[in-house]
Amino acid sequence: MRILGLGDRPDRRSYAICPLILRADDGRIFVTGHPVTAELTEEELRQQLLNPIGVRDVAEAGAGVQIRERALMGAWVGDGFAADCINFGAPEPAVPQTAWACGTPAEGRFWTGPAGELHASRDRWLHAAAWQAVRGRGYEIARLMRWADPFAFETQAVSWHAARTEPERDWELAWASQIVFPDRGRLPKRKLVKLFRRAIDRLQKEAPPV
Repeated sequence: MRILGLGDRPDRRSYAICPLILRADDGRIFVTGHPVTAELTEEELRQQLLNPIGVRDVAEAGAGVQIRERALMGAWVGDGFAADCINFGAPEPAVPQTAWACGTPAEGRFWTGPAGELHASRDRWLHAAAWQAVRGRGYEIARLMRWADPFAFETQAVSWHAARTEPERDWELAWASQIVFPDRGRLPKRKLVKLFRRAIDRLQKEAPPV
């Protein structure tokens, strides 16, 4: 099978985990990453590949990956995101050892691999970015973290901590209080403040992430 492109249109300022468009050896076209791997028609493929990420990057997939494997995904790092990491002193996103078939489109780069590994790699980047944010340029790094995962707890904690004014901090709390966290449910503002302070304190005491 071959990777035809990403089944999404990520922004050049983002670090995103995206579905993939694959063509099987028998000619069928699939989009991975859905509860049931979706099959596309040729017309749907043409519409999807209006995205220059797909039309410019055709790479051979790994021999051991099955077309039915819904967990296969792509990780995208836009060139704007990569440039901001350098400018603001944030860590550079790392390519997992299990990843393969890297591409370099006009507005960024992407690699593919099991969804769990890609999400874990992004989570490690978020933690490393949070660690750096509490030691300088927190406001800018918090904005980067939002382009990676705006719903992550560390993103919310750093965004609240790095807010420049009380109205901004209140806005961060109001926004975060609407999010349903998988392990905590929806949290009231008072509890969020307590958890945010605890998270920031822990980050400030931690050794540098490996």
